[in-house]
Amino acid sequence: MRNWGFGAVWINGHNLGRFRDRSGLRSLFVPRQWLRQGRNEIVVLELHDAPKTAEVTGGTKIIEEPAVPFAVRLDRNNLQQPAPAP
Repeated sequence: MRNWGFGAVWINGHNLGRFRDRSGLRSLFVPRQWLRQGRNEIVVLELHDAPKTAEVTGGTKIIEEPAVPFAVRLDRNNLQQPAPAP
């Protein structure tokens, strides 16, 4: 899921899980029992920024890359506390 942004993936009706371009783990594990002989249906729900060329690749090893920092940094010291109920 290298060139995808943020979303979820299903294969043959089974939910593989979510992916995010800002995390270090960029692979989804597919159990062998979920695969069919021949063609398999892959559904990708992209919620952020779909790639210009949709590409899903397979392999036998988990691909790990350094995590990309988010553009927005939350500083706990600047968060406002909610007003107490009257």
